[in-house]
Amino acid sequence: MTRAANMQALTNDVKRAFPGVVVYGIGDKAHQSRASDHNEDDTSGSRAAQSDPDGHPEHRAIDIMLGPKFTKADADALVVRLVADPKARARLYYVIWDGYIWSRSNGWKKTKYTGSDQHRDHVHGSGWAADDENTASWPAVAKPVVTKGDDMSVKASQAIEAWAVGDPSVEPVKWRLRDEAWQKKTDATLAAVLAASKGLDTAGILARINEVAQAETERDAALAELVRRAGTGELSAEQVVDELAKRMQA
Repeated sequence: MTRAANMQALTNDVKRAFPGVVVYGIGDKAHQSRASDHNEDDTSGSRAAQSDPDGHPEHRAIDIMLGPKFTKADADALVVRLVADPKARARLYYVIWDGYIWSRSNGWKKTKYTGSDQHRDHVHGSGWAADDENTASWPAVAKPVVTKGDDMSVKASQAIEAWAVGDPSVEPVKWRLRDEAWQKKTDATLAAVLAASKGLDTAGILARINEVAQAETERDAALAELVRRAGTGELSAEQVVDELAKRMQA
């Protein structure tokens, strides 16, 4: 019983990232009664959902089981990373997790899953048959490592985009990084422009710009804290979305 090299590579990376996690592959009797990527192709009587022309029996689906070594927060984060990464999506057929499906057919958008098994206790990943022989690693599996000196803007914007927007094709939000040098340069430039414009309250306009900059700085700090709490498992993906919705309504 052979797993496609593409999905074996994913299995290996998942096990490295989450030592002790349980990953299943070959289908049980329930899967064997219907077409499924858990069933091996090129096998008499087996109902594989996909097939390739190599003539070698192989299955191309894995189930990453929840447990002490792979929590719901881990599953939430892993799915976010996989469906947000174009290279990972190119190697996948679809992903099912916690009542939702992301697939090629729905443009990798988070869609309510209507199957009888809502996949509450495991992440299901089906590999793309055309990529069966791909033995490369899956960088999206690795947990992001954040150090104190890291610029959080890109990491945070990518996480927020994936969770809140739900469309990995959308460019990440570009956060504004405010500092004293930026403020002085902006103020000087605007002051020079506005000074040449008669009838305008230069001081008032600059004061308003400062107010907006301060508000955006506070918002960026709040969003960074939100991403930190999500990364540590304090908040689930659903809770992050709820918090973002509250901020958008404020």
